[in-house]
Amino acid sequence: MKRDDMDILAAEYVLGTLDAETRSELRTRMLDDPALCQSIEVWEERLSGLSAEEAPLEPPSGLWDRIASTIDEAPDQEAGAGPDPAATGFAITVRSDEGEWQEICPGVHKKPLFIDRKAGYEAFLLRYDPGARLPPHPHSTTEECIMLEGEAWVGDLYLKAGDYHVISGGMVHPEIRSDGGGLVYVRGEIRSAA
Repeated sequence: MKRDDMDILAAEYVLGTLDAETRSELRTRMLDDPALCQSIEVWEERLSGLSAEEAPLEPPSGLWDRIASTIDEAPDQEAGAGPDPAATGFAITVRSDEGEWQEICPGVHKKPLFIDRKAGYEAFLLRYDPGARLPPHPHSTTEECIMLEGEAWVGDLYLKAGDYHVISGGMVHPEIRSDGGGLVYVRGEIRSAA
């Protein structure tokens, strides 16, 4: 082990920032490594004044409860998800080359953009390969779609780039097919498959 690496480990040992496994391994090494022991002693000396000069701070009363409630209320941190907009405000950007496309059925891929579990909705892109079909599926809440590229048929309704479509909750969405392929922005209920 290089001297610099050993010195860093010694400092982390004294500061208490090592994980339990590394800390245990270091204690075992100290039995046979006088240079490591000396390095730890040097760091203990350097840092000893920190604890003597500063009295421990008590966090404000109720701080943990406020932190825990914020964590419980925050939407998932997935693919551009962010904190509760009503609580803190936020801005999210998902670049075109970011995120992960997931195949939800043959030729249809979904890219999550934002998920708000508290409000019960998600925003995502759907990409249809030429000839792809998405089977009929129920909607418990309203879903909005904007055709960004290409074209698609929703039952016997033809949509092209720039068209907007909304379907209310309680309805079954007819089969969607795209003869030439397409890209759709969707905002609706959270589901594992669009």
